[in-house]
Amino acid sequence: MTQLTYLGKNFSARFGDNFFDVNINDAYVDGMRCCDYHAVFKVTVRRGKRSWDIKKRFSDFFLLRSTTAGHEEINFPPKTYFPCIETEFIEERRVLLQEYMDQLLTAMSRDNSIKSDSDIAGFLCLSEDAKTPIQL
Repeated sequence: MTQLTYLGKNFSARFGDNFFDVNINDAYVDGMRCCDYHAVFKVTVRRGKRSWDIKKRFSDFFLLRSTTAGHEEINFPPKTYFPCIETEFIEERRVLLQEYMDQLLTAMSRDNSIKSDSDIAGFLCLSEDAKTPIQL
């Protein structure tokens, strides 16, 4: 098990493989063809000199929240019960998810609770044996 540290905006590849950064830099609507409208968030992860993109739905973040016990005080974007595919709403949610991830990963780094085999490492494809990030 490798201890991982989230650096956020202070990330630099020169720090090595034990440090990482996460950026939710894009969001778009998917499911137009089959009427299963949902927002997809493009998450860019950088660890050491490597970087990769993964795609996540809001429900993936919601599930992650339930697996990160001890951090319930961190604000999480409210869940909606009807799909909203308006550009402004999706962009606002992207920003709120980025803030949530920044706060969660900073708190978990402070607690030394990010290990290469943890739920958060799985969510972000951070494990050392993950050759190819999982695309959802």
